[in-house]
Amino acid sequence: MIPDYAGRSGKTDDEILAIMSEETWYAGKELFDAGFADRVEEYAEAKLTGPVVSESLFRACGKMPEAMRAVFQANKDERLRDQ
Repeated sequence: MIPDYAGRSGKTDDEILAIMSEETWYAGKELFDAGFADRVEEYAEAKLTGPVVSESLFRACGKMPEAMRAVFQANKDERLRDQ
């Protein structure tokens, strides 16, 4: 995986390893600016289509950005209301 990310982004394997070790999260333009995306497109509010994200995932992803946590939580709350 590291060589793929390095090749895609133009970063060294060591840089990619550091990004992964730090559990770095990117969104939108940050992802593009870091060299991991070809373009940034406008999108509607994010909605989960799969299973509700578990509390254990939130704990495992300790550096998940608050905005992303909020999307997951809002979708979880909406699904619980719809049941």
